[in-house]
Amino acid sequence: IGTVVLVGAATYLLPRKWQCKMKIVPEYNLQETLAIRSIFYEMGTNLQISATGDAITPDTYADVIGDYLFLQELSQKQVTDVNGTMHKIADLYPQAKSEGHLYDLMREDIECKPSRKDESIGIAVTAQDPAIAQQITTMIVEQLSTYLSAYRQEKAQRNVDYYAQLAEQGQVAAAMYEIAKVRLQEHQPMFIVLQHAEFPNRTVSPRRIVMIGLALLLVTLGLIIFYWREDIPEWL
Repeated sequence: IGTVVLVGAATYLLPRKWQCKMKIVPEYNLQETLAIRSIFYEMGTNLQISATGDAITPDTYADVIGDYLFLQELSQKQVTDVNGTMHKIADLYPQAKSEGHLYDLMREDIECKPSRKDESIGIAVTAQDPAIAQQITTMIVEQLSTYLSAYRQEKAQRNVDYYAQLAEQGQVAAAMYEIAKVRLQEHQPMFIVLQHAEFPNRTVSPRRIVMIGLALLLVTLGLIIFYWREDIPEWL
């Protein structure tokens, strides 16, 4: 009984955590691809071009979220818990000993997993408050869109500048220059949201069923040892 009480107390004393999930899918601009192929056709150039030419792959999303500049900006944002109290995200980690340690702790609570099956990207945030978990998840997706859009625009501008210098050297270079201008002008969203951030109703830790099962197992072992202790060899 004492063991059950101790395990039960530990279950309630351990901080409860909620997890909120979102699912997004990269948005590839087919209209842009058709426009680019039209440019090739008019110039009589038979080159293949992909709708994913900005080189932003599903793995890029996880890399961006884990970057310290991304986490630095995120850590300064304000969230509101279920009681209406506002917190700066950085203040949710009082155990952080340094800025680097803070970002490591944040990475532990943020999950970004690309799915090869449907090319979607799952983003999950774990927090000790369900409202905060939901808000941080949404903030990450919004900030991610801003970061990746800025990256694509910067890269498109570099391509325009580069191919502008080469355009006079041949037909292919001229075609690439026109393609670069098309990509610079397009303003499509970086991804579409398949699953929005819903308010989490169930905790993900501690798992009380597991803790209760552990308590029962310990009690059972304790009773076995108590009643059959005389039959247990001394070397055990």
